[in-house]
Amino acid sequence: MLKIVFSLMLLLFFNYSPSVEAANFVCGQDLNSNGYLGDEGEYTSCKEATIKNSVPAGQFCLSGFTMMPNGTCMKYEYSPLHDQCPKGSFVQNGRCVTIEQIKPTAYCPTGYVVSGDYCVKISWVPQTTSCPAGSFIQNGRCISQTQIQPTQQCPQGTNFGSPWGQCGVPTGQPCFDVIGAFQGHPNFRGAYPFPTQYTCLIVLNPDTICPSGTLSGNTCIVNKDVGPVSTSCPSGYIPENGQCKKVEQTYQNYLCSTGTLKNGSCEVIKDMGAVQAVCPVGTVIENGQCKKSTQSDIQYSCTKGTLSGTNCIWNTKEQYCPIALDSTCLANNGGASCSPNKCIDIDIEKPIDEGNVTGDMLVNDGKTSEDGLCLDQMFIFNGRAQDCKKPGVSNAFKDCCKSEGKSLSDDAGSLMSAAQTMSTVSHVYSAASEAYTAYNAAIQAGQTATAAMNSGIAAAQNYMMVAFDPTTLAISAAIFVVMKYLATGCDQMSMETALMSDSGFCHEVGTYCKKKIKLIGCVQKAKSYCCFNSKLARIIHEQGRPQLKTGINNWGTPEAPLCRGFTPEEFQSVDFGKIDLTEYINDVQKNATEEIQKNMSNITSDFLQQVN
Repeated sequence: MLKIVFSLMLLLFFNYSPSVEAANFVCGQDLNSNGYLGDEGEYTSCKEATIKNSVPAGQFCLSGFTMMPNGTCMKYEYSPLHDQCPKGSFVQNGRCVTIEQIKPTAYCPTGYVVSGDYCVKISWVPQTTSCPAGSFIQNGRCISQTQIQPTQQCPQGTNFGSPWGQCGVPTGQPCFDVIGAFQGHPNFRGAYPFPTQYTCLIVLNPDTICPSGTLSGNTCIVNKDVGPVSTSCPSGYIPENGQCKKVEQTYQNYLCSTGTLKNGSCEVIKDMGAVQAVCPVGTVIENGQCKKSTQSDIQYSCTKGTLSGTNCIWNTKEQYCPIALDSTCLANNGGASCSPNKCIDIDIEKPIDEGNVTGDMLVNDGKTSEDGLCLDQMFIFNGRAQDCKKPGVSNAFKDCCKSEGKSLSDDAGSLMSAAQTMSTVSHVYSAASEAYTAYNAAIQAGQTATAAMNSGIAAAQNYMMVAFDPTTLAISAAIFVVMKYLATGCDQMSMETALMSDSGFCHEVGTYCKKKIKLIGCVQKAKSYCCFNSKLARIIHEQGRPQLKTGINNWGTPEAPLCRGFTPEEFQSVDFGKIDLTEYINDVQKNATEEIQKNMSNITSDFLQQVN
């Protein structure tokens, strides 16, 4: 029987183990609009979608290259232009020129003539002549002169007539008839009628005659040869052919009809045209320089992701909420945006636990006498604040407050006190832990699932046998608690509270939000109780508190139940005549064993229906 039960325990435990998928991201939606997201289907773990991201890769150029506006990578290298002229020429003043060597033209200074390799100038000056004093040179002879008076003589054909005192020619004819014949005579002086008016006397001037010499004016000049003329030449001159000759010699001068004389030659600069600016092959002229253009492929890089072509691609994980999910959006590379419900990382946005229901009882920490009597405040029928979780996120949406029937009896031979109940539940948790640890160890050791299951069952069974007396009803109650835990995923306090509430040991205070998640809302509600160690204590509290005027006349709030016991003064003030104990009296004799077995049967049946 125990093996079957433990098999069910392990199946339930492993079946309800929390999923690790998107463990930290949750979402919710109030589908039924009741203000609570703890109903089944309204809160869940987010799932993870793989988003394929793609962005254009960053572009860059290799070192030395520059990205151009047209999207190409270019490198420009500049070098000076090379001047190029035709062969045999060179650059001068920006032009291509050649120098031709030609023979210069030899010339002599003015007055010089070429004579061999020299220039010769021959100068002639007259010889200096001289004669004795009083003489002069004439025809190369020295001549002296004397003057004598000339004599006069009438021209031939005329005679000197005393009456007229002149040389005349009587004609016997009138003057107008004969004058024309004499007017052309060099000595003609005139024609006069003489002696009558019908006769004409032609008058001529007498000739002047020198007996020697030459007539010069009215004087006879007589020249006398006194000897040859004496000749001489200036210094540097030599007499030659009646003249003085001087010979001067100098070097020839040279003249370039074109070009410039240099080193005995005429250098003629010939313009061969403008200089041709050239660049090496593969370069072009730009702004007076040689420009070499080199293009390289654009390089691509990714600061994120992997390069694929010209894009950077990477996958990211997005949490999406399965509630109200747009499946079409998700199928088209969608993620978080495919649901209106936001995923919340509860590792960051920590769920807020509300309320102050800790399950603690008042501690016996007061002063006591030597006899063990309490000297401080004493409480009678003390209780503790407990809660059980309603369906919500903390218990897989199972109702941990669900009544499975009473499990504890409250007669004089009661099954367990409140302390025993807590001990039982603690042992149950330890048994479940032992089973799960053994199961995992077997799996990691390579055992099959069946063998691992058997290991887990054995571990739990051994623990339970040690913890409980198999002959007592306690082990049955423990198995009941374990089954309930594994079937619902309830925590220890919920188990205790449900067990004690089902047994009638608790007073319900109310329901409150036990856990909230920011931006989502309330995801777990709990029902709070004041639980006591017996049904009798609960009945006395429920009917006695309203009678009192002290602070115990209420149960506090669901978030902070007031569960302390009565003070002696308060307890004395309770009118027990007004307290109805019928419920307690009728229930005290019931058989707890049959009750628990029935509940176990119900739970097992429920579980089999769930897994099938």
